[in-house]
Amino acid sequence: MKLSNCLLFCNHKSEMKMKEKREYKKSELLDMIKDGFYEIENVCSDIELGCFGDEDVESFYEFLISKHKDEWIIIDDVSEEGEYYEGAF
Repeated sequence: MKLSNCLLFCNHKSEMKMKEKREYKKSELLDMIKDGFYEIENVCSDIELGCFGDEDVESFYEFLISKHKDEWIIIDDVSEEGEYYEGAF
């Protein structure tokens, strides 16, 4: 295992192993969630097309980032109006 992939931090009482955090763009996560919801709508006959809206996507996004807050770094590349930013952050 490479040192860059596994960082070890030691203190006097114990050793902690810190995982490398994964980096995601907010726009990519939102697109993956939308695609997943669309697939669910198409596969499940008891769910109507268009059942999941923007509020559902945003809510699930917030759930995911709270669940993975110690594992993910999120780069916010989306403006308040839902348009994509250009440039580095």
